[in-house]
Parts: sequence; C-alpha cells; structure tokens
Amino acid sequence: MTRLPEIWKCIKFHLPRGQWTDLQDIYKIVSKNLKLDQKDFEGNKGTGYLLRNRHAKDSKSFSK
Repeated sequence: MTRLPEIWKCIKFHLPRGQWTDLQDIYKIVSKNLKLDQKDFEGNKGTGYLLRNRHAKDSKSFSK
C-alpha cells in the first residue's frame, strides 16, 4: 500500500502549476507515476465510517 507522504510528493512534483486540475486527472497522475497495488484501490473503510458518524453528530449539535 502506498503511503500518503509518497502520494503527496508525487502530486506536488507532477501537478501542473498555475492551473486548475480535475480530480480525475490527479488520480491519473498518481497512478501513472507510482506503483499502486490492490490495497491502494480498496480505500480505508474505517475512516469513512468515523467521518460519517462525526458529521451526523456535528449536524445534530447545530440544529438545537
């Protein structure tokens, strides 16, 4: 699995400067320049769950 610092270094080096870039193009840059394995495409299921639960709690606190 590729780690965030390596991905970030790739993005900073290869991303065009001074122009907007679509998210899909950023994914292409990363996949073209790094050797990704199957785990890189699976994502982190735990993080999404925690973020959804936190968002639900935050939105309830604003509705009071």
